[in-house]
Amino acid sequence: MWQDLGGLGGVGVNPGAHQVDQFGTTELTPEQQKILIDIRRKKTELLLEIQLEQIRVTLVVFVELSWSKQTP
Repeated sequence: MWQDLGGLGGVGVNPGAHQVDQFGTTELTPEQQKILIDIRRKKTELLLEIQLEQIRVTLVVFVELSWSKQTP
């Protein structure tokens, strides 16, 4: 079900996440690298929150539709 929610089924899955130099991050200072990691972590958290909220909304709509079909 969540695969159909705006293409967010693979949120948080980044096969290149462990490649430090994937985007030239080796040129960053250790402090800048830490900030970048924190930003990426927060981005993943926010995307997961969005995905969970979309699932909740989908479930509410499903329950409402199911309930409305049961009442005469």
